[in-house]
Amino acid sequence: MWAISRSKCAQGMNEPLMFLAPNRIPECGAYYDRRVIGFHLQLTDGPLELAYDDHSYSLSGECLWITEPGPRVRFKPIGRSTWFHRHVGFMGARVEQWRLAGLWPIEPTPAPTERAWAELFDELFHLTQRSDGWSRRRATNMIEGILMETAELSRVEPPSATWLETVIHRLDVEGFSPDYTALAGEMGMSESALRRRFKRESGGLAIHEFVVLNRLGKAKTLLEGTDLSLSEVAERCGYSSEPFFARQFRAHAAMPPGEYRRLAASGAGAS
Repeated sequence: MWAISRSKCAQGMNEPLMFLAPNRIPECGAYYDRRVIGFHLQLTDGPLELAYDDHSYSLSGECLWITEPGPRVRFKPIGRSTWFHRHVGFMGARVEQWRLAGLWPIEPTPAPTERAWAELFDELFHLTQRSDGWSRRRATNMIEGILMETAELSRVEPPSATWLETVIHRLDVEGFSPDYTALAGEMGMSESALRRRFKRESGGLAIHEFVVLNRLGKAKTLLEGTDLSLSEVAERCGYSSEPFFARQFRAHAAMPPGEYRRLAASGAGAS
């Protein structure tokens, strides 16, 4: 079951990943044998031997594969060969969502011949080197696109929606002022039962708190990427009062929205 903690909802659903140092090595012939920290997408072009614990593979040509905490990862050249190695690492709650959706690849996948994945990884490499919020979000979305394409190539069936995912989808459709009574009726239960089940299946997050966090995630995006006034941001996020919006924003972000916008504009990492 998909459980969402408060920190996952606040950071994983509305925030980009935290990126680790990427790498781009045109002639790699490394011998690697260790457990890794964080999650990594690897794109290699050339012959190498790869192993996760006792599962080994011989790779040739352009292949996508992952490393993650847990198994011991080993790779080395085949003979005296080298390969072009591109890699980007990251951490964040979004990875768990990808796992639960069946998007995190278990085995190496040959890159599609009709797609220039090397160019895609080079663009991803440059995005992860930048510190602005939009670049981090674009890089996060680009990784998700790569994982979706990999799952499709591997003929992974998309998972059926869980009860919680169905409710979250309905909340997205309803917007920032959902009718909980009507939603409960659609789900075939009372409003109190809806609230109890949502809190249980989300790992302790109340349904209204989820809506508030979604509002504030939208507000952060508008504050970072637009010149809208604070009152316009408040209105677009479903607030009828700018002062109430400012109070709620400050309670969750530990700073008023104006200060958040100034820090985001200066590249000081407000999010």
